[in-house]
Formats: sequence, structure tokens, C-alpha cells
Amino acid sequence: MEKVSFPPLIAHLKEASLEYNQLYYEQELKSGVVDKAILSKWIVQVIEPIVESCFTVMPESLPRVFKTFYSNILNLLGSNLALIHESEYEQAWKICGMAPHLVAHYPQRILSAVNSALLSLRQYQPERIEEWLRFMHNIAGFCNTKEEFLDCGRILAWLCGMAHLRKEAIRAFNVLPDGIKKALAEQISDGRLDYLLTYCWDETESLNFIGCVGGFSGYGNGFIHPPRVTIIDGFIVAADTESSVVFFADANGSVLLRNANYAPELVFIKSDTSPLSKVRNGKMKFSVNFDDITSCVDLNSTLVLTRESSFYLYIYGYNDDATQYH
Repeated sequence: MEKVSFPPLIAHLKEASLEYNQLYYEQELKSGVVDKAILSKWIVQVIEPIVESCFTVMPESLPRVFKTFYSNILNLLGSNLALIHESEYEQAWKICGMAPHLVAHYPQRILSAVNSALLSLRQYQPERIEEWLRFMHNIAGFCNTKEEFLDCGRILAWLCGMAHLRKEAIRAFNVLPDGIKKALAEQISDGRLDYLLTYCWDETESLNFIGCVGGFSGYGNGFIHPPRVTIIDGFIVAADTESSVVFFADANGSVLLRNANYAPELVFIKSDTSPLSKVRNGKMKFSVNFDDITSCVDLNSTLVLTRESSFYLYIYGYNDDATQYH
């Protein structure tokens, strides 16, 4: 079993051994045996370096920081998340070591934010978790306040496809110090951050087909019947006969938020195809060969339509100065 080597932490563990043993046994009562060798590995390889970094900033933070990470790793091991997604959590927690001045003051808030981001990305953009982790590793050290750290996490999650965070990401970016704005811009290899903050989609003179989202729920996707789409409370809402979702999309990615608090019946009642005729009669070039379109919406430079014969939402994007976010 690996051993802790940082003297102040060794001293603390000896002093508080009864408390940590009690936490360990309480976790075993809730979730079963927690492998002590794996727990020891996490403490030595991940938690101890974070504690040591925080100690250099604020020595008195050591007990609170260690207890926070120790309690969290017990929960993650008990739920098997730290086993199934071991590499993700290791990388994510090491981000905390890059902002010791923040973790020393707000260990649970910072750690909860990182863990929550992993859960959300895993649900909506699992293939882009590594990208978000890489971005955060590069940015965390620039953050001087808890709010800056949380805002950068949101902005980077949006850039990694969490389209529902767009408005919040733009708000957050506008209040960040110039140094962090520059650091964030450098994360976008093509230098397009300013453009992405202004426009939803790549520049085009016509409606550009983006792709399809949804699908038959029996295949692990969206709907059990062909859906309809409408706008409610300023959101794009889609529904089949059983449930509804709120849809967000831009050039970074798309998200279907499940369990929307809108009755499917309301979506069907409000849905129509009138936006399609407005677009076809407008100045933009647009050609769709479908003859079974059942509903359509046009919001925030995004056109979404549904078909009688399909379980998908069909997404088109365009840019219009009138629909910029401010």
C-alpha cells in the first residue's frame, strides 16, 4: 500500500485517524466494501499533491481540504464512478491543484463544480470530456477568484458543445479580466472565439444543414414517436406523445435537455409550419425536398423542422445580425 510522504499531512492523519476511520466505515455501511488499496492510491497520487499545494498557500487549510477530498473519493469509490471513470476524475481533480489559492479557501465548492461538470459532459457531450479537461488545465491557473474559475468552466463547457450554456457563457466572458479573456481565446486554435461569441453559426448566405438529433428511443436516442417542435417561453421545445425536451444548438454542438416541464399535448397544439414559408419566401437560399414536414421553428439563427416519417429533429443554421446575442 502506498504511503503518504508529506509531513504535515502525516501529522494530521495521525491526529484525526479516528474521524477518517469513522467516515470510511460509514461509507462501507452505505455502499459496501471500499478497496483500501485503491483508496490509498487516490490519497497518495491525487489528493496529497493537492493538499501540499494548498498548504503552501494557506497552511491552516490542510484539515478542511483533505477532509473534503477524502469524503468525495469515498463517495465516488462507493458509487463506482471513480472506478468506471478513473482517468477522467484523476485529470479533473488535478485541475484543483493548479488553483490552490482557490481550493484552500473553497475546497468543496471548487471540487463540486469540477465533479458536476464531468457529470453534465458525460450526459450530453461524453466524447468531448478530454477536450474540456485539457482546456481547464490550461486556464485554471489564470483564475484569481472562485467566480472566475466557475465562469471559465461554464465557458469552456459551452465551447465543448454544451449549447444550453451559450447565454450564460457570453455573460460570463464579458465580465472576465482581459488576461483571462486572452487565455481563453488562445485555447481556440483557429482564433474564432470572438466570432463564436457573436454568431451561432458559421458565416453563410443560405440556410446550412447542420445535422439531425434525436432518433428512435428504442435505440437509446430521443423519441418513441415522430416528434413535433414549437417555441415556448423563448425555448425550442420538441415532444412526442410521451415526453418533451428543450433543444439548444450552435456551432459548438447541440443538446437535448430531457424531462422538460412542458406537456407534450401543448407542443402538438402550438406546433405548425408557418416559419418554413417565411424562410422560403425570404432572401436566403433554402431548398428542402421533404414532402412530409409536420412542424418548424425559427429561433436564434436556427431552423428546426420535423417530419411525419422520422424520429429526428432536422437542424439548419444561418447568421443574421438581428439574431445576435448581446
